[in-house]
Amino acid sequence: MTKNKGISGRAFGIIFLIVGLLVGIGGTFAVKKSLNDQKKCTETTIGTLVRYDEKLETNSNKRNAGGGSRKTMKIRYYPVFEFTVDGGKYSIVDGNLAKETMPYEIGATIEIHYDPDDPDNSYIVPVSGAFIVFPIVIGGIFSVIGLLVAAGVLKVKNKH
Repeated sequence: MTKNKGISGRAFGIIFLIVGLLVGIGGTFAVKKSLNDQKKCTETTIGTLVRYDEKLETNSNKRNAGGGSRKTMKIRYYPVFEFTVDGGKYSIVDGNLAKETMPYEIGATIEIHYDPDDPDNSYIVPVSGAFIVFPIVIGGIFSVIGLLVAAGVLKVKNKH
């Protein structure tokens, strides 16, 4: 009679390593895009919140009593800011500021960075710039742990 030992330590380590690499690579691309935006978007202006775009989003992370996943729907509100450059009107929708509530009042203002050669290329500085580095840090931690487990340096305890 053979015992089912579940996933091996090496396989667990490899999965951790792959997840870490994917998260780290995604974070690296986000940082690269942010730095590129900062290079091009050298001018600033004030934008005004004119409306919210509502989007119905599906989330399947909820588990039901039977252990299966269950989809939930929720509305997220994406703030739309308008700004003027040289008499032209532009708008920006910032997904980073999207919430399940409308936290800002219509008419609220925010600083917008834009490319003087192409004002449609613009961004809003996040409330906390640290969030953009977070995936790289988490990816690095997962990668190191995964590599150590896969190499056998760290052992995964088996409950059996």
